[in-house]
Amino acid sequence: MGHAKPALAGDAFVCAGFRVSGLATTREDRRFALSAGLLLCVFFVAFTVLTKQFGSEALDRRTLDLANSVAGGRFHTLFEFVEPFGSPLISSILALALAVRVAIVRGFLAGLAVLAALGLMTLIEGLLRVRLDALPWEHLTEFAKHPRGWRLIHSGYPSGHTARLALLAVIAAVALARRQPWWAAIAVVAITFWIGVQRVEAGRHSGADVIGGALLAWAIGLLYAAALPWFSSAGYAFRARRLPPERLPRAD
Repeated sequence: MGHAKPALAGDAFVCAGFRVSGLATTREDRRFALSAGLLLCVFFVAFTVLTKQFGSEALDRRTLDLANSVAGGRFHTLFEFVEPFGSPLISSILALALAVRVAIVRGFLAGLAVLAALGLMTLIEGLLRVRLDALPWEHLTEFAKHPRGWRLIHSGYPSGHTARLALLAVIAAVALARRQPWWAAIAVVAITFWIGVQRVEAGRHSGADVIGGALLAWAIGLLYAAALPWFSSAGYAFRARRLPPERLPRAD
C-alpha cells in the first residue's frame, strides 16, 4: 500500500474531519436552517417596522405584567443573576471562549464565524439604536477619543443583552451538539426567556425590545447553522493543503 496522491489524501482528510466533528447533518437539515433563518429575518424586519410605525404599548404592558409575575418575589435573585452574562464585556469573553471551542470541534473557520456572527449582530443593533445624524462626522478622531455615546442612543430596540446571550446559546446548541436534540432547542428558548424577562422586569427594556433582540439573534444563529458545514469543510480542506505529504492519511 503506497501513499495516495496529495489531492486524494486531502479529500480523505476532509471526509475524516467531517466524521470526527460530527457533521452528520443532511441537506434537508441545512435547507431547514437556511429557510428558518431567512424567515426569521423577514419576521424581524416586519416586527421592527410595525413597532416603529404603530408603537407597541399593548405588547409592552402584557410583557411587563408577565415579567413582574415571573421574576418577582422569591425568583427575583434567580433572574437578576443572569444580567451580567448579557453585558458587552462578559458576553464578549463568552463568545471568545465559544469560538475557541467551536474551532477545536468544527474547524478554525467555524470558530472565526462565531465572532463574525456576533459582530454582524452588534452592527445591526447599533445601527438601529444610534442616531447616525448626531454623529460628529467631521470630528470622528476626537469623538473616538472622547465618546459621548449616551447622547447618541435614541432607542432601546433591540435589547442587546437578549440578543447577545440568545445568539451564543443558538451557536452553542448547533455547533457543539453532534445532533440537535429536543432539549437543545428548549435550552435556547429558556435562556432567551430568562434574560428577556430579566431585562423587562428590571425596567431596562420593553417587551418589544427583547422580542426584537430574540428574533435578530435566532435569525443570525440559524443562518450560522446553515453555513456551519461549509465553514468546517473549508477549514479541513485548508488544513489538508498545508499538511506535508508524509503526514497525510494513507489511502486504502
